[in-house]
Amino acid sequence: MIKSMERKKLFLIISFLLIISSIFLAILSIIFAFSIHSQRMAFFEKEDIYLEEFSVKMKDNVEIKGLLYVDKDLEEKEDNSVPTVLFLHGINGRKEDQRYKIFQLVKRGFAVFSVEQRGHGESGGFCSFLRKEPGDMEKIIDYIEKHYDFSDSRHIALLGLSYGGGVGAILQAKDDRIYASVLYHPLVSIDHLIELMPFQNLFGFTYGMGHLEDIEDGLEECTTLNTKNLLLIHGKDDELISPDDSKELYEQVSGPYRNDIGLEIRPDLNHLENDLDDESFKYAIIWLEHFYIDSSIDITNRDLEITYIKFEDFEYPDSSIPELLIITSSIIFFLGFSLLLLTTKVWHLSSEITSNLQSKISNEKDIQSYKKMVFSRVIIYIIPVAIGAPFFAVFNPSYLFGYALIIPIATIILFLLMPRFEYSDWKSKWKSHLKSEWNYWYQNNFKLLLYGIIIVIVPILFFVLIFNFNAYQMIKAPIPFFNTSTMIYLSMGISTFFMDYLLVRGLKTKHSMILIFLRPLTLMIFYIFIPIPAFSFTGLPISGEIGQILIFSLIGLVFWIVLMLMIKLRKIYKNILPAMLIFFFPLIIFLLFVFIRLV
Repeated sequence: MIKSMERKKLFLIISFLLIISSIFLAILSIIFAFSIHSQRMAFFEKEDIYLEEFSVKMKDNVEIKGLLYVDKDLEEKEDNSVPTVLFLHGINGRKEDQRYKIFQLVKRGFAVFSVEQRGHGESGGFCSFLRKEPGDMEKIIDYIEKHYDFSDSRHIALLGLSYGGGVGAILQAKDDRIYASVLYHPLVSIDHLIELMPFQNLFGFTYGMGHLEDIEDGLEECTTLNTKNLLLIHGKDDELISPDDSKELYEQVSGPYRNDIGLEIRPDLNHLENDLDDESFKYAIIWLEHFYIDSSIDITNRDLEITYIKFEDFEYPDSSIPELLIITSSIIFFLGFSLLLLTTKVWHLSSEITSNLQSKISNEKDIQSYKKMVFSRVIIYIIPVAIGAPFFAVFNPSYLFGYALIIPIATIILFLLMPRFEYSDWKSKWKSHLKSEWNYWYQNNFKLLLYGIIIVIVPILFFVLIFNFNAYQMIKAPIPFFNTSTMIYLSMGISTFFMDYLLVRGLKTKHSMILIFLRPLTLMIFYIFIPIPAFSFTGLPISGEIGQILIFSLIGLVFWIVLMLMIKLRKIYKNILPAMLIFFFPLIIFLLFVFIRLV
């Protein structure tokens, strides 16, 4: 008893030391963030650049965020004479991106409005994949016209990258206020993209997108009459958006017969390399300067004109120290907070949370019941996907909602209705089974579940809040954590793995390995009704179809390994849900930070 008390006291001391250390590191990260903020403000001051955040409400009440960069002297003008660039980022981009390009444009006399598309970063709503974005940008131009007297808002320039280039292609065709455009590898064909990346079958018909096939893209909107002063810049080795798309658009608007339409196919550059290439940017510079600054620039002889372009030195202060400190701080906080709650509240509540079903297998009857249970669980695991796949194929072909959300939830319900293997009379005892399960769970697991959830959620909120606070100080992209996508993705992750957990619960380890085969089997059943293009393995001697089978099999193995790790963590936190949250919250934070919101 004395040793137990001494051990508990030691654990409490360690937990408090860890928490204090984490708070110290968090404060240190904030101090560094303020320091970087001061350095960056000094940079803008030194370069005479005026910086302003803006927000515009759309017709559906979605807030679109952006940043304005303009020379301070030009910002004070009131004669609508300053050439203005509407900068449209690529997919997964943020308004804080591409500062190097923006800086060069500002130093050449342009005002730049960097806009964050809906479903990205701090802008609200869900990505509609070109359906609503062009209309959003028209509202942005209305806002510029109304609020900024320095801007030549009747002759806006566009600089669009990839997805933003696709938005720009449609926008310049619809809005006469767009005077000149430079589009990098623009997404002008939804059909061609779907052939490479199966968005429709992966995400289905979402609130924002609807049917992708119904979206009118650049190839459908742009004509010789509504397209002018357009330069297309595309990497020859681009495998994400084919250069053939830009060539097709160029031909469609009679580019070969017009001096105001240009096409640059950049040799030896892929999608990202073209984005970052200085020479590609020089083509964009001379194009915009010809139409806004110096009409004597010969845009029919672009290869010569780019040799005269010299870029300004860009000495923008940057540091990853605040991010590294808060990540380290959050991990230490999680360890300390876990140890604190487990020591003070959880360990004494229950030494054994769930009954060991294997201990009940004591005779031949039990062995037969156990085998029957395994067989029944396998059948229940397969039935929902076999029924659900054709349903989703008709109403909403979607791996996201079908395979990852609805089908797991249906499977979980069936598993919960199924009694443990020791109940031999299935039909007469399922009600008593459910009642006993609920009573057992409530009496033994409820407090443990609450403590476990708190252990995970508090450090996550600690991380997100301080990370975002630092991001705002450093004018960097925050994590858009507090939105409906968080709960949807969390529900998908938890339901998917909880379904697998109910399958293997109480099984011997060797029998739990059946998941390695069942997971790819259900994927293949779903694939029969909702196929996705075969995965491409560039440079590897594997065909697409074989590669696809290998990927499905690998998914089964990965799911089993992760589930085994969760079950190990469950022994510490006394409940499977906290173990799942430990895996899923960091993943969701990463996805929300890196990827667009489609749901």
